[in-house]
Amino acid sequence: MPSGKVHYKFWKIGWIGEGGLFLLLLFLNPLLSFGSLAGYFLGQFVDPDLDLVGITSAEGRMLRKIPLVGGLFVAYWTIYGAVFRQYHRSFLTHGFIISTVIRFIYAFWWIALLKYTETWFLLVIAGMFIGLLFSDSLHIWVDNRYGGR
Repeated sequence: MPSGKVHYKFWKIGWIGEGGLFLLLLFLNPLLSFGSLAGYFLGQFVDPDLDLVGITSAEGRMLRKIPLVGGLFVAYWTIYGAVFRQYHRSFLTHGFIISTVIRFIYAFWWIALLKYTETWFLLVIAGMFIGLLFSDSLHIWVDNRYGGR
């Protein structure tokens, strides 16, 4: 299985693809486009390997870059890891679309409590999902290409 450093290297290279996605989505809607940037950025922290036991590379990065928020992030995602650790590299954690949906809901379930249905807000959230989906897809591709199942 590729290391967290390998995944992060490919994530940084993936900004080229995200730039193309940004431009494509810009023609549809600027809010969707900017949301995809935020979602791809989030992908460096919220990745398919959050189901591993211990501090993952993504969690360590969060702890280094934003210490206080990183500590809360790690504590929150420890619950996710405990629930999904037995499913590591299954379709639930490393499956195209479904695993992103699961992590996205886990990360943002609280937004539903806001009952905020303004169109601009929903477009940004949809864009964030698209950006995170792109990041996750790259992660899964790296796992399959360089680590096998």
